[in-house]
Amino acid sequence: MKKTSLSILLLASLVGFAAAQSGSGGDGPGESNVTAYWTDYNATHNNWDFNASHVSCARILGRKPLEWRKKYGWTGFCGSVGPQGDAACGLCLRVTNYIDNETKAEEKVRIVDACGGAGALELDFETAFMPIDIDGNGNSTGHLNVDYNFMDCDDSDELENTLLVSSL
Repeated sequence: MKKTSLSILLLASLVGFAAAQSGSGGDGPGESNVTAYWTDYNATHNNWDFNASHVSCARILGRKPLEWRKKYGWTGFCGSVGPQGDAACGLCLRVTNYIDNETKAEEKVRIVDACGGAGALELDFETAFMPIDIDGNGNSTGHLNVDYNFMDCDDSDELENTLLVSSL
């Protein structure tokens, strides 16, 4: 009975996620025009070590291989759309900074931390904030106004990634 209930729940989650993706151009749920501050996890200086960078997802993601940890820039997440806390650890976002109507910069980032709640995202300065701050205004003001959407991480362990993303 438990196995059947779990299968039905997983199937319902997958159908819901597929519906969310089809309505948003392939990306999952997200928000528009939210504040993204920068923080300095020192990911490269700390050799992408979650414990050394003091991220809240360290106990959950700490055993992931180095290639997995450094595949994407890092972010803290406290948006109002999507899973919160431990449930968000390891998920990926597409973060878009619109400079003007014709210019935008996008970066795929991995959630490795929660944030203080002042904005929706806390992007690692080097690996996530600077790549999309192409006009330097974010650096001078300390934040960017961005859109974010949950998306597939394209990790090699497809089953694990599907289960994480489908739980949205």
